[in-house]
Amino acid sequence: MEENDFNRMQNDDNNWKWGLLYFNPDDPRILVPKRNQYLGLTLNFGNRRTGLYLLLCGLAISLVYKIMELIQRH
Repeated sequence: MEENDFNRMQNDDNNWKWGLLYFNPDDPRILVPKRNQYLGLTLNFGNRRTGLYLLLCGLAISLVYKIMELIQRH
């Protein structure tokens, strides 16, 4: 895909749920620029890999929490 294709998909109102969540299964990107590009990135909830990404982030946070808990006990 080319940059123009990505821009077209990102600017299509049909790919935004409630104006906040980007949902486009045809877009291979996990992270896409927000509607206002100066505000950072958002997740493409239409991409299957996004769920794996969120799961891995949650596991990493849980692991750090457990490690900190173990350190505080000793």
